[in-house]
This record gives sequence, structure tokens and C-alpha cells, in this order.
Amino acid sequence: MTQVVVEQRSDAPPHSAGRSPSPVAVVLGAAAVFYAVFIWRTSWVVDGRRRFTLFDDAMISMSYARTFADGHGLVWFPDAPAVEGFTNPLWVAVMAALHASGLPASGVALTVMLLSAVLCLSSALLAVAIVRRLTVTSPGLDAAVAGAVAFSYPLVYWSLRGMEVGLITALTLTGTWLVLRLDEDAEARSWRLVAALAAVLVAGVATRLDFAVVAGALLLWRCWRSPRGRRTQAVAVPTAAVALALVAQELLRHAYYGRWVPNTFTLKTSWVPLADRILRAGWVTCAVVIGSLAASASLLVLARRRRALARPTGVGLLVLVGSTLLAYSWWAGGDAWEWMAHPNRYLSPAVLLLMIAAAAGTAALLRATPVPRPASIRRAVVLAGVLSFIGPWVAFGILSVGGLDPIARTDLGGAAVLALLALVGIVATIAGRRLWEWSADEAPLRAAAVTIVVMTVGAGLLPILQWVGDGGAYQSVDRRATELGLVLGQVTEPGAAVAVVGAGAPIYYSGRAGIDLLGKSDAH
Repeated sequence: MTQVVVEQRSDAPPHSAGRSPSPVAVVLGAAAVFYAVFIWRTSWVVDGRRRFTLFDDAMISMSYARTFADGHGLVWFPDAPAVEGFTNPLWVAVMAALHASGLPASGVALTVMLLSAVLCLSSALLAVAIVRRLTVTSPGLDAAVAGAVAFSYPLVYWSLRGMEVGLITALTLTGTWLVLRLDEDAEARSWRLVAALAAVLVAGVATRLDFAVVAGALLLWRCWRSPRGRRTQAVAVPTAAVALALVAQELLRHAYYGRWVPNTFTLKTSWVPLADRILRAGWVTCAVVIGSLAASASLLVLARRRRALARPTGVGLLVLVGSTLLAYSWWAGGDAWEWMAHPNRYLSPAVLLLMIAAAAGTAALLRATPVPRPASIRRAVVLAGVLSFIGPWVAFGILSVGGLDPIARTDLGGAAVLALLALVGIVATIAGRRLWEWSADEAPLRAAAVTIVVMTVGAGLLPILQWVGDGGAYQSVDRRATELGLVLGQVTEPGAAVAVVGAGAPIYYSGRAGIDLLGKSDAH
């Protein structure tokens, strides 16, 4: 097995070491500030009290968690029929623990968002650890990769709105890092790493059943990369752990709910022809590939064609897992929120994996030339910039043609958009001029860092514009749903049942029984 040797280079002069925070720390600090602003913008004052709430689907999980914490079983509300209207058991367990702590409803929602923020920052650190195992790196490139993950709008949005995406992403990146570590162990004797991988994969399938596709991709790679004669030994423990976890989960589910899969999965796949699901998700996948992955894929292909990436390489693991997630989302029909015009809950980790792979590929590509040429650096930066800036707008058009009706929610005027683009252009121009001042030794890694920054800014421009305009999709809807729930709790009797379409906040905040007209948490 080939041993990976990682060389750490420094963009800072030696005398500055220890006197100032590292570039990664600065990036994570900036991300933490952004998260704080994001969370604060979702809050508002009701009856003199500041309220925090989550995305509607997350509030359904919150209802199950509160009912369980109060001792009424894992059901939607006390005395509700046993219907599994959630798909994130481990995340519900976390929410239940928070409810059991005695926090008020708004405090639980805020704590879930803060926990998700920590998971996003952890994912950024994991991305740095992964890219260090894939290529020669530097503080600047590390910071660029950390920023690409920490400021990934799909990850931030879905996580800080209370969904389990932050946890799934952190588990996916942790599993990937562990497999890369195990690839370096020629004797496959790192039992602590094997046990850690098994624990991560079990936690993943406990969070979402479809994490099994991630586990399958990681174990497939692990089996392929292990020496002949030791492949069974290499994957036996994590495979057995995942299998036992899946079997135990299925038996518990069937014993408690009388079904082998969550009710929401049944609704998503029953009575919908496979051809219709694949056609719909085809538009979604095409939009994501062009809108969020065009730059990453192009840089990877270019690095491979220039033989900058050897075969096999750890970059292939990231491509395998990301592609598996894309294929699964395609088969499942996508998600319900494509109109938001950014990657859905299931594809957010895939986008990040392929971006990390592109960062490693770009660094390898720019280092492949014995004497870095300004022209090659310029082409890489321009390619990443053009594809990243244009891609989201093309994706918007693809979703429109596919009948998925994306919504340009931004309330910003043309002058504000032009001002922002001008600012980006000024920064890019300054960075471009600095490129030629770098030495031949530092230019490739710094240019790779600039490339990743350009990709991050380009891919995030449209959703950030939308966030600046309205604070994020569904935010105002979730506020109204929360206020509706509070009013329903005041004007109805305790035994009342409320029929809902948005089944999250109204039932949670009213404390009343619910009738789910969409059937997600209802037996009919």
C-alpha cells in the first residue's frame, strides 16, 4: 500500500508563527459571526419575547422529540397513532435530550441551531484534515478549503434551520477521513481507526437510513484498496456493525410502527412511477451538476488529463462517495425544495466532497509544472470563476425548464447587485495582480487557494443575495406558522385537533393533536 506523505508549507514568515491566529482560525471565526447573524435574523419578538423556530420539517421532529421526552412514546403528539413521520432518529434523540433538560420551546430551537453551527465548523476542520491527506498544502489553501465548507450556503441553511444535514455532513467527512487514514496503514492493524469507522457508520445510519449508501461507498473503497487476502478482514468489523445497526433499526421500527420503512419514504415512493421520479430528479441533478459542481468537475478532469493526479488516489474516494449521493438522490426523485435554487438536503454533502476533491486536484495540477507559468494559473482561476459565477444562474434556468419553478426571492435592486459584483471584481483584480508577485515555490498553492475562494464566492453569490434580501427561504413562513401555533394554543380547548398542511410549528407550539393532510405523520 502506498504511504501518503503530506508536506506542510507556510505562507507566513517564520517570525510571525505563534503571534497571530492561523488563517483557518480567522476563517472559522468569520463563519461563526455569519452563523450568529443568520440565527439572529431568523428570530423575532412576539408578546415581548424573542422567539426562535426551525424549518417546518425540523419542527415535526421536535414534536416527536418532546412527546418522547414527556414519556408519551415516540409519536407526533400524546395519544397519537404510532406513525413514523420522521426520517432522522438520532437527530430526534438529540432533540429529545434537549427537551428533557427543561429548556423552553424557543430555547430548544436555539440550542439545535447552535449545535448545528458547531457541526458546520467541525465539518470545515474535517475538510482541512482531508485535503492535507490528499495533497501538499499550505495555510492559505487550508483556509480556503475551510471557508468553502464553512460558508457553503446549502450546508449553512439546512443545518442552521434545524435539519440533520450538519450531522450527516460531519459524519460523512469523518468517515471519509478515517478511510483515508486506513489507506495509509499497509498492515491494516489500526483497530482504533476501524472501531471509529464502525461507530461513525452506525451513527450515520441511525441518523438517516439512506446514509447506508455513504457507508456502502466507503466500505467498497476500503475493500478495493486493501491487500488481496485481507479484504474481508479490512471491512468485516464496520460491515457487521452497519448490518447489525440496520437490522436492529428495522426490527424496532416494525415492532413499534408496523412498517419496515419510515412513513415519509412510503409516501415519496408509492404511487409515483419510477420513470417520473427519475425524470424529475434528472432536472434536479443536472441543475446541481452545472450550478454547483461544474467548476469542481472541470478542475478534476483537467488535473487527471494532465496526469497531476495518480491512479488510484484518495481523491477518487471523495468522487466515489459524492457520485453515489448524486445517484441516490436521482433515484429517490430529489427533494421537495428545489425551488430554493440551491442544492437540497441530500446533495449538500456531495457538493462539499467534490469541492474538497477539486481543491486537492487544483493544487496538484498547479504544482505539476516544474516552473509554474502565469498562463496556467490564470486559466485555472478564470475557469473556476466563470463556471462558478455563471453556473447557478444556468441551473436556475434548467429548473425552470424542468417545471420545478425556482423562485428568485431576492428583494435587492439592480444597483445593489452591481455594487456587490463590482466589489468581487475589485478583490479578484487585486488578487490577480498579486499572483505574479509570488515566488515559483509558493505560487501554485496560493493560486489553488485563490481558485477555491473564487469558486466559493461564485457558487454562493445567488443564494447569499437571496439571504440578504429575505433572510432565507421559508423564514417568514415559519414565523407565521409559529405565531399560528401560539394562537391556536390560546383559542382552542386541550382536546382539539387541528388539520394542517405545514405540520411542524402549528402543532408543536399549540400543543394540540394534529391531522396531517399530507399524510406524513398520519396513518391515512
